[in-house]
Amino acid sequence: MPNKGKKRTAKKTDPAQKRRFSNGYRRIIDALTQRRIRYVVIGAQAVRAYVPTRTTNDLDLMVAEDDVDRVLAVADEHFERCRTRVGGVRVLRDRRSGAEVHVRAAREQSDLEALQSSVRVQLFARKVRVPAPEYLVVMKLASMRGQRKHWEDIVALIRSDYIDVRFVVAHLVREHPGLIELFLELVTHASPKPRRPSARPRPLS
Repeated sequence: MPNKGKKRTAKKTDPAQKRRFSNGYRRIIDALTQRRIRYVVIGAQAVRAYVPTRTTNDLDLMVAEDDVDRVLAVADEHFERCRTRVGGVRVLRDRRSGAEVHVRAAREQSDLEALQSSVRVQLFARKVRVPAPEYLVVMKLASMRGQRKHWEDIVALIRSDYIDVRFVVAHLVREHPGLIELFLELVTHASPKPRRPSARPRPLS
């Protein structure tokens, strides 16, 4: 198993602040939907689609690399541009609620496939697009850098019974062969053994 590091403690958010943050998330999602900009919600919010107990206080979005400037322009009406993080992730903050939105460009083949094969789920009172759980696992593995929150999310996704282990391994062979052993350790750690679900969220056309 990877180095677990410090145990994750979810930040407590009072109900009123949670509602304000959700309003901020809806503003960006509605703007992207109205302008037909394809996106997927990634990170902890996407994990919540499969593991409802997951908590988070921000929203991570992934869009096609050519759409990043369009997203920033759309967001300027309600959000301020705060900074650019490692990997080119743009950090935006909703002026009314203070909610943070992180915008990442899809660069790897699995990222592009995640955009094209997204599924539709209900989050913060909106139908939003999220990647199939296998793509979430690949993203989490590639972003781990020893962070406990990522391997906890991967184990939770495996235990949710939504993961096709062979599908994940096939993607790792193609893009991140050095992460296969780590992933299989996490599969072993997750108990009971994962199985394919009887039903999954419907893919978007």
